Amino acid sequence: MEDTLYPFLNVYRRLPSWMQTAIGFSYRALPKWFRLGPFYDEYKRRINHFISLTKSAELSALQLDLLKETVNSAVLDVPFYRQFNKMKEFNDIYDYPVISKSDIVGNLDEFLSTEFNSSGLKSNTGGGSGTPMTFFLHAGRTRPKEQAHFDWFWGQYGFVPGSRVLMIRGAPLKNNALYEFQAIKNCLAVSCYELNSDNVSEAVQEARRFILNSFMAILQR
Repeated sequence: MEDTLYPFLNVYRRLPSWMQTAIGFSYRALPKWFRLGPFYDEYKRRINHFISLTKSAELSALQLDLLKETVNSAVLDVPFYRQFNKMKEFNDIYDYPVISKSDIVGNLDEFLSTEFNSSGLKSNTGGGSGTPMTFFLHAGRTRPKEQAHFDWFWGQYGFVPGSRVLMIRGAPLKNNALYEFQAIKNCLAVSCYELNSDNVSEAVQEARRFILNSFMAILQR
């Protein structure tokens, strides 16, 4: 469902804050398997399986199999990589060149998989380095995989799905705001683009209120 709604994300961001909050709370109340699809749970199981293997021959073999699957898929379906041989062993990775951002920006079609063109979700970087970069997310795979990783990593420090999150990152907010509450993620987002020595105390105070409200919500359960 999330990938289906992804093209409408910019429309959602232009809505009034109260409407975003109402929609966000309603959407977040839906089961995660429904929002992210079956691959989310499948990938969580893969992560847990990897952790259980620790350092072993089975782990190395699984890593090689997954790496070969990704690389060889590129050799078959991505125009740029068709000039290379398929990967068979770990050391074969050195046969593939290190590419730069400019390589992709200037030759995007050469790096698009023919297999996933129809299911790609167009996205782009913020252009903080001066040159925005367009890329495509694999529908039904990229976003569930990313969320599974976040949930696992944050879970090592007490996070559970639905927990409040304070997020400070280089991402522009609506109307160039310093901070905003994002109901879909249940987080207070603070924009590094707007943060400076003159307003950092305001951001700290808002973060404190947000954290205090989080503790109060826990106590009221």
